[in-house]
Order: sequence, then C-alpha cells, then structure tokens
Amino acid sequence: NIACVTGMMDSLMMNAFKSMLDSHPEFHLNLLFEDKVQDLFEQRIDIAIRAGLDVLDDNMIARHILDLDFVIVAHRDYVAEKGMPQTLEALAKADWISFLNSRYSSLQLTKAHEQMEIFPNYRISCNSLYASRNLTMSGLGISIQPEIEARKALVSGELIQLFPAWKLASVPLYLVTLQRVQSEKVRIACELIMRYFE
Repeated sequence: NIACVTGMMDSLMMNAFKSMLDSHPEFHLNLLFEDKVQDLFEQRIDIAIRAGLDVLDDNMIARHILDLDFVIVAHRDYVAEKGMPQTLEALAKADWISFLNSRYSSLQLTKAHEQMEIFPNYRISCNSLYASRNLTMSGLGISIQPEIEARKALVSGELIQLFPAWKLASVPLYLVTLQRVQSEKVRIACELIMRYFE
C-alpha cells in the first residue's frame, strides 16, 4: 500500500511507479491518493509520499526525495478574459482556487531581498491539489501548483506563470515508512523510488 499526495498524480510519481512495475512484474500496487495525512499504522500503509515538514511523526523514517517549487499559474483563457494582474495587490484580489491546505491561507513571496505576504481571494475551494489543477486548467481561476507538474502546460503556453520573479518557499517531499521491520518488497520499492528520483 502506497499513499501519495494527489498533486503528484500527473507525472512525477506515475513515472516512478511505472519504473517499479516494469522492473518487478511480481509487484502489485495499491495506491491511495489523498492530500490529508493518513495514519500509516491504522490504514496499513507501507509507504507514504508526503510533502512538508509538518507531516512527519516520531515513529516514522523519512527519506528526502526532492524539494518542490510551487508556482502561481492561470490558464491562458482566464488571463485573456480577466487580464493579467499588474500588482501583487491585484493578484490577491483575483479569482483563486484553494486545495484546503492551511499552509496557504496566505502566501509568502520573496524577490531578491524583498518579502511580501498576500492573502488570496479563494473563490473556489476543493479538497485536493490535483482537483485544483484541473479547475485551473478549465480557466476558473488562479492557483499554486508544483512547477514540475505544471511544466508541460507552461511550456505549451496553456498555463501562464504569474509574477515569476516572486518565489514561494520550496516544499520538501519525503518517502515515509514506519519504524518497524519492513518486508523485502517494501524495502525494494523504497529503493526503487529513491533511485528513480536520483
């Protein structure tokens, strides 16, 4: 059983899982995509992919996979209809899409030595990062997304990055297991996922 945040559904983790299945035909994966923190013991989860420092407990072993850079994005149709915000104040007042993570009730932005905090006008709230990306791709508003997951749409011009000079703090992504003796399959799966991201 592998629990994974929904925002990694498009490509990042899918490629890692494909690589794992290709190299081990005997593996069967049960994938649980959920943004809220799952109880690994209660849910009988072998491996969790978790984002952020506040999602780890003392009874866990966490291996750092990578740091996720988040970007502020909107669909080109949204920008064509509503216009490009010219100031951070105008950006905050635009139509935002939330994925119900309290960490982002406000956004801390940094540019060189400047810092700015904005409070987005969340007009749409949903319970997953993946759903917020789909709503953004449908032109319903502005959201923050992992750059690595939005990259293809940014390169094609379907998504537009807003205020690219202003950066959000990176979020660490971890492979997490409980502190207990792991089966050989879990050990191999952990190694394969870590090796994929190297």
